Amino acid sequence: MTLITIKKRCGFIKSNKFSRKIHSPNFIIQILKSDEVSKVPLFGITITKKIGSAIMRNKIKRRLKSIIRELLKYKGKYF
Repeated sequence: MTLITIKKRCGFIKSNKFSRKIHSPNFIIQILKSDEVSKVPLFGITITKKIGSAIMRNKIKRRLKSIIRELLKYKGKYF
């Protein structure tokens, strides 16, 4: 199963209304079921500026995406 992320603001606004959220003081992960035939969930990852510079935030996003990819490989049916 592939990982598709939300990239545009309109996608985040839509997911804000209809998605499942996992949040902490430092990040938010939004899971939105897609309307497509493939039934692949969409993921939105937001990291707050409390973490550090943009380089550090992007590094954390990349690591979270790789963790989600691994989880989808083994437990894709639970999302």
